[in-house]
Amino acid sequence: TTYSYLTAVDVAGVIDAIMEDKPMGSFFRQIEVEKCAVTGGQLRKIYADYYLIGGQRFEGRYNPMGPDHGPGFVQDYTNAVLINPKAANAHYALGYIHYQYLKVYSQAIVHFNDAINANPNWPEAYFNRGLTYETQGNVAAAQADYEKALKLNPNYKTAEIALARVKAGGKL
Repeated sequence: TTYSYLTAVDVAGVIDAIMEDKPMGSFFRQIEVEKCAVTGGQLRKIYADYYLIGGQRFEGRYNPMGPDHGPGFVQDYTNAVLINPKAANAHYALGYIHYQYLKVYSQAIVHFNDAINANPNWPEAYFNRGLTYETQGNVAAAQADYEKALKLNPNYKTAEIALARVKAGGKL
């Protein structure tokens, strides 16, 4: 089973404690966060915020021979992300990465939603969520987002072009 703990270690403090034969407990911190219940994930930084991405979750006893050879486990791969919900820039960047490069549109929408929740006056977040919706064929949602982007920034030419395209029945 994979446990939901995130552990921070003050490495320099631990080294000093070992060298001086002192207790090390104060140099370890652990918090429980369900989204952290993955192994093999990577802790990364976007701007000033850290996030956890990737990894897999195990349920049951580990058995490298698989469930056909005794007790096994269930392994779920995840793109779980743990970042500050108010970190609009981090969510926007992850939304853009999921849209533009990974082509995981449902996850892109989640991140653009989080960026909008953190900063509801960000026209680019609405525009890029609109692009994602349009790519998925959800023209009504795309149109609403392009209109919102233009309401927030009436001079947003790219959003104006996108809105005209969806109203005319055009495709990306």
